[in-house]
Amino acid sequence: MTTLSIGQRKAIEAIVGDDPNKAVTYKEAAESLGISEWNLKTQLQRVRKKSPEKYRFNMMQRRRKLDIRHEEALERQDEHRHAWLTARVRADNRMLRQMGLGHLIPRW
Repeated sequence: MTTLSIGQRKAIEAIVGDDPNKAVTYKEAAESLGISEWNLKTQLQRVRKKSPEKYRFNMMQRRRKLDIRHEEALERQDEHRHAWLTARVRADNRMLRQMGLGHLIPRW
């Protein structure tokens, strides 16, 4: 079993993160360590080459968190789209009423 250097271990810990439901971006992980994104990715590449099983395990955890974040983003997008369409329909209906064409508004 290979052991990772301190920098490699910190890079893995930073990219996986502590919160079980929050995915960390490369930028956030690098900033938390006080290093550049390039340096972080270099450390992760070294982990991948030195210990592929540890890399794969940690990246699977990260993937699960990214999937959760993606689902949350899709939900926010749906909420935003619904709010925008509702406002648009109301504005169109208001305009039709002002023009005296309220009878064209469908009654559901």
